[in-house]
Amino acid sequence: MVQTYRVDGIGAAFLSEAISRLQVFWSVPRSQTLCIGRGDFLACAKELPPVLPAATLGGTGGGSCGSSSRPSAPRRPQPGIYIRGIWVRKPTLEGSVMSFLGRMNVSGRDRNDVDAEELVEATLHVLRATTHSALRLRLLEPLRQPRLPNTWLTSSPRFLNQLLEAAPEFFLYDVFGVPRGALFVSKRTTDSMDPFIRWASAFLARRGAPLLPLEPKANKHLFHEVSEEELQERCVYELLRGAKQSLEPQAKRLQSAFGKLLRACEVSKLTVHFSGEIVVAFMHGNHAFVPLQPLSRRLILSVLSVVQRKLGVFDEAFTHMTQAIFETMAADDATAVDEAQVDAAISRAKIVQREAAAFLGGRGLGHPPKGAAAGAKGVRPTAKRKAAVEPAAVTDLTSDIDEAPPPPDAAGGGKRRGAGGGGSGGGSAGSSSSGNAVLGDQQAQLADQIAQVNRLRGVIGHNEVLPASAFNDDGADSNSDGCVQPSSALVPTAVCEGAGGGRLHADRGSASYLLSMPPDAQAALRGIREALKGAKRLVARALPSVQRLLAEVVCEGYDAANTGYLGFCTERQIIINLCPLLQRALGAHLGARPRAGVAAAAGARLPSLPVDLVHEVLLTLLHELAHMLERGGGHGPGWRATQDRLTQAVMAHAFATIGDDGVALCCKCCDAE
Repeated sequence: MVQTYRVDGIGAAFLSEAISRLQVFWSVPRSQTLCIGRGDFLACAKELPPVLPAATLGGTGGGSCGSSSRPSAPRRPQPGIYIRGIWVRKPTLEGSVMSFLGRMNVSGRDRNDVDAEELVEATLHVLRATTHSALRLRLLEPLRQPRLPNTWLTSSPRFLNQLLEAAPEFFLYDVFGVPRGALFVSKRTTDSMDPFIRWASAFLARRGAPLLPLEPKANKHLFHEVSEEELQERCVYELLRGAKQSLEPQAKRLQSAFGKLLRACEVSKLTVHFSGEIVVAFMHGNHAFVPLQPLSRRLILSVLSVVQRKLGVFDEAFTHMTQAIFETMAADDATAVDEAQVDAAISRAKIVQREAAAFLGGRGLGHPPKGAAAGAKGVRPTAKRKAAVEPAAVTDLTSDIDEAPPPPDAAGGGKRRGAGGGGSGGGSAGSSSSGNAVLGDQQAQLADQIAQVNRLRGVIGHNEVLPASAFNDDGADSNSDGCVQPSSALVPTAVCEGAGGGRLHADRGSASYLLSMPPDAQAALRGIREALKGAKRLVARALPSVQRLLAEVVCEGYDAANTGYLGFCTERQIIINLCPLLQRALGAHLGARPRAGVAAAAGARLPSLPVDLVHEVLLTLLHELAHMLERGGGHGPGWRATQDRLTQAVMAHAFATIGDDGVALCCKCCDAE
């Protein structure tokens, strides 16, 4: 119905401006809107019909505004947020009409605004309750396929992201019809160089799990590539479900054998599973999954070693069992171990336990001496064993860990000026001077710290992703003299062969650069990585007891987005940021002469690194290792004392002698070997 108003003074201004903001004059076709039964709707203002015919707006006004015979352009509804049919403010969805009859009310002092949270809830209610699901899907399809042009519903990312964050499952499952439990994978996942990711993708596809292709640059709030943790969880679900249906006889015998071994080691909340479908051994939660294979001594030792590491604390039961296995089982991996040998090893482990207790006068090995927990800052005494195994990243159960080198010969103690065995603290035994005695006491304290960290903390596996909050996670206090610096989330990233190959923890923006670096940058990065390995070897030779800790927790990092730090330490890992070191190396106009030991290890001629940069790597490693041993992020007296002890131990090992003029002779800290 069209009504014509002929009132003196009403004017064309009212007809052209006010009527476009009052819904009482509109005719809204429901087929073009996302509407619900009670009248709320969302629509594009340009797609709605004119509010009044053009002729009506053109020359019917009277009064002071006069009249005109020339027709004007048709007026359409004004974009905005409407409460009970009246325009209140500009819309949060650009170019749209957002109309609400009863679910919202105006707010603000001048009653010209709406509450932001209520607006999100009311908009979601319209999207959920609308009967035009096909129109809703067409308007939101650019979220899944970015190659499509944006619609009026997706052209305002700020408000749209609020909707997606408030109800992601509604958009994913109800709007786009994605099956629940689906995993999104890209070609990068299916063709990954990581053995576990490649196997898990193929395994889940064979099991019929919904693996959906991921469109490049799809909306990250809804469509994100499956993570390694999610792949593990789904593989565990499928493997356990298959084990309930049928279990191979060989797998049943293997699981029975490991069940006995774990019970003998007092581990009751972990199960080892074997399957012919598994290609890469991994561990998740309270379950370890191993490829189906003959039971051998090597397999038993590998699995027990990983289980002990995941428990996070030292337990003498594993030591006793390991000794019993070596004494009762053949070293030949081709010779299968039968159930009788497993029972013999368990019986022998009980005897070894009694022998160890008798050797120490009846005292056990699993508890630290009194007062030991007071030496490490922030470390609380823990129970003998955790209640459950923590979820961990994929672990290779068949990898070997190098044994710590034997302590230096006693005859060399005088040559190393009382350093002795580094972490053993025995260097002061052969010295009569008070200076060497003080040094020996300091090294003894350092050895106690290292032993305490290994005993109370254990060696915990690497994380897949290091969050940007990793600095604060280790207890660093930004109000004190702490190490808090900006950092990025770091993920394991492949490196080109020219830079040393393998993987390091890098920010996501550096992934492509690390695979296609210029030749000079490749050589420099390879040299820096070798320098870090050399620094780790030097510290391990000076302090043999810390070698395993270095091998497990020190990782290479590359945070190109934050070059203001050289390293940081969390409860689990030490990350050395190689990016600022690489920038300094490239800016130093390095020569072509290779540094001794590094070129041979890399297999090519490398530019020689400046000596100060090599020393910087070593000092950074000692700095972060002191945080690991102190279990804190501050730079207080405890941390300084620990760093001093570490530095003294390394100097005593690196400098065979110091001349009368104070010049160090036979420096080994720049030698990678």
